[in-house]
Amino acid sequence: MVAPSDASTRRRWWREPVLHVALLGASLFALDAWRRRPRGDAREVVVPASYVRALRDELTRHNGRAPTRAELQGEVEGFVREEVLYREAVALGLDRGDAIVRRRLVQKMEFLVEDIAAPEAPTDEALDAYLRAHAARYAEPARVSFRHAFFDRGRRGARLDADAQAALEALRGGGAPTGDPFALGEAFVDADLDRVAHDFDEGFARALTEVPADDAWRGPVTSRYGAHLVAVSARSPETLPPLARVRERVAADLATDQRAEANRAAWRRVAASYRVRVEGL
Repeated sequence: MVAPSDASTRRRWWREPVLHVALLGASLFALDAWRRRPRGDAREVVVPASYVRALRDELTRHNGRAPTRAELQGEVEGFVREEVLYREAVALGLDRGDAIVRRRLVQKMEFLVEDIAAPEAPTDEALDAYLRAHAARYAEPARVSFRHAFFDRGRRGARLDADAQAALEALRGGGAPTGDPFALGEAFVDADLDRVAHDFDEGFARALTEVPADDAWRGPVTSRYGAHLVAVSARSPETLPPLARVRERVAADLATDQRAEANRAAWRRVAASYRVRVEGL
């Protein structure tokens, strides 16, 4: 007896993608059983009882009720129809030279060779080591607290630098900050330095890292908008957060990397059994 090929599951993949994904896991074991059985009459199609059971269970979960005999029979008939058409197409060689079929088969083979077993729960030591090895990925940005007085380039024109310098002298003499309205405000507390660079520009943010954090007025510092007098009151460097704060994110990233390495190892095992010769390169 000959059971249906993998291609017969494609009908459900197209019509019910969510259901098919759920069904795939349950069906792999059933389908694996007939893959290993001796092949007999190529004109006979056998729908394994294990597949029918898996199909019934998944339809029950998907619809919230057991399928009727007619519903189940309809699914099985579709299964058989596609199996027969698939075999006839292969017999005619229609699968050869088709890039779409080739890619689909490659994808299915990739799925089969990948190590899809869930990795073991990592220890705190492993998570902490991963966190430190990828510090740039998790680092919390540098922060700065500052005030500024803004002088609009469009409004001030050629007087921009002179007006800013005069205002700085007045501030140093005990005067109040003067300048033009700024849409984002005049005071920033514990601001993300990356956000400051986005809102003003990179040069302005870099200048804030070089100004002493003593709340004294300095400048002018330029941005894309014009000139600013700035008074920096506090600054903190980029820091690596404690593991407890980013544990879930680190664990997810570590699992992803472990899965990717397992898949690469599986590919190397498969590729090792082939000899590759490239001509004309």
